[in-house]
Amino acid sequence: RELLDEKARFSALFSCNDDMALGASKALHQAGLRIPQDVSLFGFDDAPSAKWLEPGLSTVYLPIDNMITTAIDQAIKLANQQPIETIPPFTGTLVLRESVT
Repeated sequence: RELLDEKARFSALFSCNDDMALGASKALHQAGLRIPQDVSLFGFDDAPSAKWLEPGLSTVYLPIDNMITTAIDQAIKLANQQPIETIPPFTGTLVLRESVT
């Protein structure tokens, strides 16, 4: 909203998560801007609702369930004073939908 109020010129907006992208989508629409024709919109975390937005929200999928399970397993090991393993990095997957050009 701040960028729109300041009349900043931009062609794309990357949100920290898909819920924030939903709010940005509403603000862009209220300002008379079209997604993706005027502004490309990108989210992060691939919330279940992302594919149902109009247009569908491009985002990054993260293996959240796997991340949670791994964190809990490591916490249990720490609580039981057991050694923990090195965790390989989790990687995201780019999910392109209709919100970007």
